[in-house]
Amino acid sequence: SSLSGLSIEEIEHLAKHQEGFLLYEKGLLSDNDFRAFLRKTLQVKAPDHLLDEAWNAMLLDIPVKRLDILLRLKNRFNTTLLSNTNGIHLTAFRNIVMTISKGLNFEDHFHSVYYSHEIGMRKPELSIFHYVLEREQFDPATTIFFDDLLPNLEGGEKAGLYTYHVINANELFEKLDQYK
Repeated sequence: SSLSGLSIEEIEHLAKHQEGFLLYEKGLLSDNDFRAFLRKTLQVKAPDHLLDEAWNAMLLDIPVKRLDILLRLKNRFNTTLLSNTNGIHLTAFRNIVMTISKGLNFEDHFHSVYYSHEIGMRKPELSIFHYVLEREQFDPATTIFFDDLLPNLEGGEKAGLYTYHVINANELFEKLDQYK
């Protein structure tokens, strides 16, 4: 918003209605192509590092306690991450996690990870759920899918998964922390 002079609401509208955002999340645009798309869409002439910084401003902090809980859960359950993300965010996210988690990679906190931009599909598309279920040999009837977005949960339900709507991540992690 501050980089382009557009309001946050205008940026959110663009993110929901400009195909470039979806294409990037599905890995159909490279990081450089996405930056070019941002420059054109937002009508800015910012260098790459400023575009990346602005794009990453939406990333939230990651409490270390949550990462610790994920590691404990990994010892008791088969944990898989399915994330709609993109290359610029993933690079930033990995750096944040590496800094706060005693040198562990983010991926070390799960048995397997699937990023939308690496597999060319995104939630809530049914194909991404089928892809992960097949690759992991998961039985949908014994698999629970957590997400904070209702459309993603609806996609998971269509794939036969149990779903849990994450409304408050702190509450969820408090509940999950009971599985020690």
